[in-house]
Amino acid sequence: EQTAFTGVLKAAKATSVTINAEGSLSLVTASDLAKVETLNLTTTGAADISKANLVSASTVILGGTATTSAVTMGYIGTGADTNYATAKAGAVDYSLSVEASGLKAGLKTGSIATLQNLTIDVSAVTGAVDLAHTTDAEPIIGSNVTITATEAAGALNIGAIDAVTVGSGTATVNAAGATKAVEVKDI
Repeated sequence: EQTAFTGVLKAAKATSVTINAEGSLSLVTASDLAKVETLNLTTTGAADISKANLVSASTVILGGTATTSAVTMGYIGTGADTNYATAKAGAVDYSLSVEASGLKAGLKTGSIATLQNLTIDVSAVTGAVDLAHTTDAEPIIGSNVTITATEAAGALNIGAIDAVTVGSGTATVNAAGATKAVEVKDI
């Protein structure tokens, strides 16, 4: 039984990918998930897919019930670096949803960006959550941004949020019931 995987996942034409990792998972730089719109990732260990950015994502579902379950992501919805202008320029132009649960050992993401509505729900995450917070410059971008972290059991760190619809964009963070520290870099 394989309990650890480090390697390349090339899904250059796949629009939907489901990964059930029984143990640790690490995708290396040559991995290709550029066309994936829907990702469903469940892990019992540490899953690091930060080298395989989800530049076309519309639905990302992450989970794991083991005490060692953790996910580290790269960029979601954009292929851009940590710079706000390039993240926005590379953002998808359709709604984007990120949902996570469990992950006792934590969740970390890079920039998350769309030019349409962005919904992030980490309410059921039991570990620490770092959204677009791996550096100080990573943004969370959407025309309307909603982050729900009610009942989140771990510390919650959120990068800079920008609702990009001039004059009418909204940014909502609901952390009512969160049991640890909540930090939002900027709105």
